[in-house]
Formats: sequence, structure tokens, C-alpha cells
Amino acid sequence: MTKNTQEIVAKHESDWWELIRKDLGEWNRKAHPEDRLTLLDYLGELVGAGPVYGFVVTVADYTRSGYRVTRVNT
Repeated sequence: MTKNTQEIVAKHESDWWELIRKDLGEWNRKAHPEDRLTLLDYLGELVGAGPVYGFVVTVADYTRSGYRVTRVNT
């Protein structure tokens, strides 16, 4: 993550996804080719990281991706 994600709060889940994709793109541009991540790998890194842009990522075996994104009450 390139900035303090606790300062910015996404208004909607779709906004959150845009911010995450932007962060992932920045990471992959700066990273060594062997250290680049897929979107699902990046989400895995966010599990347990606390609120990221006002949402938390948790493991959810019942979803196709294996993750769930939930808004944190602010």
C-alpha cells in the first residue's frame, strides 16, 4: 500500500475496488517482476491488516474468490 489507507474511506464498495486496483497497479509497477501480485494475492495480503479504505478483507470459503470485503462502521 502506498499511502495511509486509514485516512481515505471509500464511500461504496465499488470505490474501494477502484482504490485497491490502483494500489495494486502501483505496487506491480515498482516491484521486481518476480514480486508482482495478482488481485487475489493482493487481497490475501490485506487479510488481517485492519481497515483498508474503510473496509476489511476476510477469508470466506463460501465465495468464489475466497475473500469477503466488509465495510467497517465509522
